[in-house]
Amino acid sequence: PTQNLEAYKKYLKGAYDWDNINPEVKAQAIQLLHEAVEMDPDFANAHAVLANIYVFPGLVPDISPQESKKRFAYHAQEAMRAQPRNPKALTAMAMMKFNQWDWQGVFDLLQQAISINPSEPLTYFWLCEYYNLMLQFDQTKVMAQRMVDVDPMNPRTLAEAGRALLGLTDFTMAQTYLNRSLELNPNNFLAKQMIAYVSLGEGDIETAARIIEGNHKLAGDHPYVLLGLTFVYSIQANGEKLREILQKFEAFYAASPDPETGMLLSIVCLACGEEERFRKLFDEAIAARSLFALQLYGSFAGIGLFQNEHIKQTRMKYGLPG
Repeated sequence: PTQNLEAYKKYLKGAYDWDNINPEVKAQAIQLLHEAVEMDPDFANAHAVLANIYVFPGLVPDISPQESKKRFAYHAQEAMRAQPRNPKALTAMAMMKFNQWDWQGVFDLLQQAISINPSEPLTYFWLCEYYNLMLQFDQTKVMAQRMVDVDPMNPRTLAEAGRALLGLTDFTMAQTYLNRSLELNPNNFLAKQMIAYVSLGEGDIETAARIIEGNHKLAGDHPYVLLGLTFVYSIQANGEKLREILQKFEAFYAASPDPETGMLLSIVCLACGEEERFRKLFDEAIAARSLFALQLYGSFAGIGLFQNEHIKQTRMKYGLPG
């Protein structure tokens, strides 16, 4: 992928640590990836990993969703410029098609990536996202298993496979993969958050609350952690705590009124019983093609939420399965 050994070392370290629950470690990992592409601007794999980081607004501390989208587009395009037949680069371009809601384009690019390298876990992850979106959950399960088969010792891969199976309510296998991920890297953010959702799915609210509150202490007011607390407090009917989270998301949205933040705020509004406000924010996010709205569908966080009749009707309006 690069002839620069130092750039490769930075890439390996950055790719391993970017999903660390500790914000400082995460920031250092992302910086290493940036240094790798500075040392070798044609390092397609490093550009593709950066694109995968920035594609989800809110994952990177101290970066606005607008800046995150800008960086995502830059690194996806640079990966493709450097190596147009690199499977990671093709997958990065598929992410761009997701952002454009070009479903056939997404599928074609991912299939092209797989045809070049059938052992690329990042491609299988995005195929999981695609099949979730199309409500083809049997295929989601197949892609999750392939992800693990080709990359069984990567904590991020195991966490993503666990998340996919969690969305299918296969709590046993989800927990198996998530536990394995945490054995390999006890600080993997995704695995630490998803393991709490396993407890939620099994009805163990107390354990779920303890885990997510622990994550909150480590990660701070990370939007995805706050969203997890929203689900816990909603089940507990803890109106006071829900209002506290609502105020935090309102502050996020006031500082950055973009579709992704609006989508998150809409979910919290729904949990607080503000149906009219939820509909307005949700419709605005969907009209602006919120990626987070797509990622939620088929995820465990979306179970129940997406039985909402308004959400079903909105999806169908935009050509998605209802």
